[in-house]
Amino acid sequence: MPDEPAGRANEPPWPARYETWRRRWEGAGFRRARLGGERAILDVGCSEGRLAARLARETGRPVLGIDTSDLGFARAFEEASRLGVEHLVGCLRHDAHHLSSLRLPRFAAATFTYSLHCMREPSQALAEVARRLAPGGVLLVVDWVLRPDEAAQGCRRLTTGQIEAMMEDAGLTPIQGVSREGVGLVAGRRPQDLS
Repeated sequence: MPDEPAGRANEPPWPARYETWRRRWEGAGFRRARLGGERAILDVGCSEGRLAARLARETGRPVLGIDTSDLGFARAFEEASRLGVEHLVGCLRHDAHHLSSLRLPRFAAATFTYSLHCMREPSQALAEVARRLAPGGVLLVVDWVLRPDEAAQGCRRLTTGQIEAMMEDAGLTPIQGVSREGVGLVAGRRPQDLS
């Protein structure tokens, strides 16, 4: 999907525009998803847990953050406490490529927020997370993406189309995919009739 032109007149400088856009889309992704039931949310690559704490506050649901490093977990719990949702936020040091080795419940939703490009095998990690979604569950990916005429360099940046294809391969139905100024948002839903 084409990027929107950068740098319009009277716009705030790039960092402020980016932050405003990121916050709007991260929140909107889950609001639009219309999560059913009371199930928890999984935040993959949670780092310092800011998103996990905000999701717990905004949805009233338990949120489990996983990351291969536990260095940010203390901050995650501080943020959850500051927001009054410490009883809803948990963190677990684990690799997203191997979720099947854990006895986890099914989740109403999951997110990769600026973490899919860090995965050793993005399609395997996405498929593992997709298997942990409840029927009707939503997976939201917000990440740096390749622009249409940009070559891959270094990390595993993908296009929104590649992320949508990975979701389809994992049995999810893409419900939204957009990119703007090098940031992409892709959402997919697990079909209702699968168990």
